[in-house]
Amino acid sequence: MNTRLDKQQMVLTFFPTFFISQFPLFFLYASNAQEVHPRELISPFFALLLCGIIGFLLCSFVFRSYYKGSVFYCAIFMIFGNYALFESGIQLLFSRLKYWHVLLISLLALFYFGLFLKKKIKDSLCKDVLTILGLVLGGLCLFNIVTAIPSTIQNLQNKHSVQINNQSNAVVQKGPNIYLLIFDEYSNFDVIEKYYDYDNSDLYDFLQSNNFEVSKSSRNDSRGTTTVLTNLLNLDYVVTDQIPEQEKTEIRKNSPLLKIMHEHNYTIHGVGDTEWLGIEGTAGKSSSAAITGETFSDILMRYTVLYPFVRINSDEKAQEILSSVDYLCSSGNIKSDSSQFVLAYFDTPHQPFVFDQNGNSVDLKNAQNWKDKKYYLNQYIYTTKLMKQIVENILKNDPNCILLLQADHSARASSDPELAGKFISFYDMKSMFNAVYYGGNPLAEIHGQSGVNTLRIVLNQLFSVNFDILEVPDNDAK
Repeated sequence: MNTRLDKQQMVLTFFPTFFISQFPLFFLYASNAQEVHPRELISPFFALLLCGIIGFLLCSFVFRSYYKGSVFYCAIFMIFGNYALFESGIQLLFSRLKYWHVLLISLLALFYFGLFLKKKIKDSLCKDVLTILGLVLGGLCLFNIVTAIPSTIQNLQNKHSVQINNQSNAVVQKGPNIYLLIFDEYSNFDVIEKYYDYDNSDLYDFLQSNNFEVSKSSRNDSRGTTTVLTNLLNLDYVVTDQIPEQEKTEIRKNSPLLKIMHEHNYTIHGVGDTEWLGIEGTAGKSSSAAITGETFSDILMRYTVLYPFVRINSDEKAQEILSSVDYLCSSGNIKSDSSQFVLAYFDTPHQPFVFDQNGNSVDLKNAQNWKDKKYYLNQYIYTTKLMKQIVENILKNDPNCILLLQADHSARASSDPELAGKFISFYDMKSMFNAVYYGGNPLAEIHGQSGVNTLRIVLNQLFSVNFDILEVPDNDAK
C-alpha cells in the first residue's frame, strides 16, 4: 500500500463504504419506523459498521490502495448485501440455477472485476467514482433518516400514550369483566374439517356445555389481520386491505371500543403482544416481530447472502404465548365484577409453527411448513388445549363475566407462495371462529355475525346502546 496516503485520505475513502453498508438499514427502518423501536437499530448498525471497517481495510490491503479497496468493497456489498434480490433477477433468466450456482457465479464475477480493477483502473478514476457514490448514498441515507423522524416520534408517543391510557382509570366499579381473546388464524369448525379432515366437535361440545353461544357461520370482511382487527377496535368497517399499514396504526389509536370502555369506567388491560393494537400488553418484548415471527434484524438479513441461514427465534414466540396463557390461568389475575376489559392477542396457530399437538418444540426447518398439513394442525390442536385451560380458569373465578373467543380469519398459508390462494379458497379464509359467553345467558343474536357485529351485539346488551348491525363488506386482501 502507498505509505504516503495519510489518515485523512483513509477516512474520506471510507465514507462510501460506510454509506453503502448502512443504506439497507436506514431504508428498511424508514419503511417500518411506525412499528420498530429505534433501539432495534443499535445492534445491526454496529454489526454493519464493523463489517464495513474490516472489509474496507482488507480490500485496501489487497489492492495497496484505499481508493481501489473502497470501490471493490462497494462492489462486494452491492452483490452480497442484496444477494436475495440479485439471485432472483438471475433466476428470472435462468430458472434452473440455485443458491450455490449463483453464489459461485458472483464470486467469479468479483474475482475478474478485482483483476480488472487492479491492473486497468487508475486511482484518479476510483476517486471520482467514490465521490459520486459518497454523495448519492450519503444523500439517500440522510433522506431516509429525515423521512423516518416523524414516524419515530409518533411511535414513541404512541407507546407513551398507551401506558397513560392503561393507568388512567383509578376508579374501579362493580360490573362484569369483559374478556376478548383473539387467536390469530384459528380456523372455524367447517374450515378445519374441510381442509384438514379434523373434527373439532370436542371443542364445540365443551363450549356449549359451558353456556357459550357458538356461531359456526361467522365471517369477517377480510383475510388480513391488521384490517380485521383495526375494524374490530373501531366497531365499524373503517379500513380496507388497500389502506397503508401506517394509516391503520394511526386509526387504531383511541379507538371507539376503548373509548366506550373508558366512558363506562372500565380499566383496560392487554395480554400478550397488544401494543400494536393500542394497549400496553404483558409481552415485554425487546424487539418488534413481523407477522411471520421475524424481527427487524431477521428481515434485514433475509436480503443478504446469508438469507438461507437466517433462523426465526421461535423460542421467543413460544414463551410469549405460554406466558399469556399463564397470566389468564392465574387465579390472582382474574377478579370478578371489577369492570375490567381484557384484550388478549395470541399469535397462534399462525406460523411460525413452534408447537406440536402436545406443546413440544417443532424443528426450525418446519416453522413455515404449510405443505405438510400436520404442522398447522398440530399447533391448532395445541392452541385448542390452551384455549380450554383459559376458559376453565376464567369461568371458575369469574362466572358473571363476558368472554368472547374470536379469530381474525381461518388458515391461509399466506407465507407459502405456492399454496397461498390455492390450497384454501379466499372465501373460506374469511370464515372466522366465534364464540361468546355472556354470564351464562343465551345470546343467539351472534349467530352468523362478524367480529364487529358480535361486539356491537354484546355492547348493546351490556350498556343499553343502539349499535346497528352492519353489512359486512367483501374486502379481499391481495
